[in-house]
Amino acid sequence: MFISGTYNAKSVTTQPLISNAWVRTQNMTVARMYHTGIYIPETNNVLIAGGSGVISMELFISSNRSFRKTVDMTQTKLMHSADRLDTHTILIAGNTTADFYDPIADIINRTMSISAPRFYFTSTAIEVNGTTNVFLYGGVSTTSGTTYLSTVDVYNSSTKSFSLTR
Repeated sequence: MFISGTYNAKSVTTQPLISNAWVRTQNMTVARMYHTGIYIPETNNVLIAGGSGVISMELFISSNRSFRKTVDMTQTKLMHSADRLDTHTILIAGNTTADFYDPIADIINRTMSISAPRFYFTSTAIEVNGTTNVFLYGGVSTTSGTTYLSTVDVYNSSTKSFSLTR
């Protein structure tokens, strides 16, 4: 399934992979820009998180092509990332924190600080021997993009901690 959204109109369409046809869905619960989305295989839904000035998250329910508001993040996040860990937890990182969302319980079960404010960065999740490391690369330290970062925050799922590399 592919999901695309526009900020002003709040319109969203989905493309089921088996039909290769665009189908209109309901609108998202709020308009979003600079948000992120991630597929949740356990529920066959998509988590959509944050955006410019938005603290909320919502789920796209694929079975009925609708959206449902879920829990709020601990702070607004825009130009952020969402990565699956080795458990059914999703790491949503950006701004100054990382939230850990459990899609089965539908809760944020933990929040951690990252080394510095981080926007417009890239993330990569790599699993080795049952441990997932999530790398948060570069970006900028303000939303205006005036200070570029060369640092990398690394989350280790076995130690449940972040470390900073320079």
